Order: sequence, then C-alpha cells, then structure tokens
Amino acid sequence: MHLPGDCTLVAVSAPNGIYLSGGPIVATIEIVARASPKPVPTLPPVFFGLLMFLMLIRASFGFRRR
Repeated sequence: MHLPGDCTLVAVSAPNGIYLSGGPIVATIEIVARASPKPVPTLPPVFFGLLMFLMLIRASFGFRRR
C-alpha cells in the first residue's frame, strides 16, 4: 500500500582494509500522494467509420480497369 509520509534511510558502512567505518548517514525522503491519472485522449468512433469509408472509396477508384 502506498501512503504519503516520510521515509528515513540510515546508511552505515563497516570498515575494511581500504576504508574506515563511515556514517551513519541519515536521509529523509518525503513520499507524496500519487497523482490521479489523466485520461488518454481518443478519437470518436465516427471518425474511424468515416476514415474506413474514405479508404474504401479510394480503393475502388484505384482498382478499376481502364
């Protein structure tokens, strides 16, 4: 579940042969509410019908014998 609020991260590194111990480093991230999705714009079905009609008319002229 995704809820708004704060998330605190704490990082501590252990020492090794190259580095000394580091940290702790604390960072707080603010989680905000998810944005509401915007609807995707679509074309009306009448447009597709008209487009199909025009394509059929064009095809009928293109396939006619002379």
